[in-house]
Amino acid sequence: MLPDSESLCYHEEDPVSNPSSEPEFVTVLDRAITRRSSLKHLAAWAGLTTLGFNSEANGASSYGQIGLTFEELSRGFDETARVANGYDWQVIAAWGDPILPSAKPLDVHNQTGESQSKQFGYNCDYIAFIALPSSDPNVERGLLYVNHEYTNTNLMFPGLKTHDDLAALPRETVEAEMAAMEHSVIEVVRQPNGDWKLDQSGRFNRRLTALATPIRISGPAAGHPRLRTSEDPTGRNVVGPLNNWFFR
Repeated sequence: MLPDSESLCYHEEDPVSNPSSEPEFVTVLDRAITRRSSLKHLAAWAGLTTLGFNSEANGASSYGQIGLTFEELSRGFDETARVANGYDWQVIAAWGDPILPSAKPLDVHNQTGESQSKQFGYNCDYIAFIALPSSDPNVERGLLYVNHEYTNTNLMFPGLKTHDDLAALPRETVEAEMAAMEHSVIEVVRQPNGDWKLDQSGRFNRRLTALATPIRISGPAAGHPRLRTSEDPTGRNVVGPLNNWFFR
């Protein structure tokens, strides 16, 4: 049995809601990937044959180049970040790092929605890199888009020990947690040593949060009665995202 302070992340102890006898998703995914890989290999082989390449000299070589080539990591669970041989990792931005010029450093004992909305979010899920054009060919710049899917309340706020503590959180604390989720866009610059560094003054830096990011709804659902709220009776505007895909 976990201590109360460790069980505050309720999603980790949810009971199984679908005790189905059907194959698990990972099994279905594995079959799909295997089938797709086979079809790609078959298509590649057919293309080589049609073009008249020598099947033994060229076909086998091309076949071996299809797919990922790095060495698979062994499974592990510890505090060490691990990457495949030939790759490296570094921390570019951590939770609470200021990403806007007016942002202040993280103070875990004084978190608010306003301060967190100017800081890098909590947890990193999907990450995308978009290269930016540069007037200097020796300077590499780009944008990192990071999705912050959820938070760990018991780790964010010192002193939480019981579910009663959780239920008694004040509004400003809840807003800080809401602002810690969703999306960060940060500008990064490659350093002479090859490392990447956050540019806090980057003009593209921004946070998208459930507190202050207006979103306009378009398409056939726009204006539907079920989308109308007290804040927007038209059903065409929302504030959010929240937990990835939801809006309020």
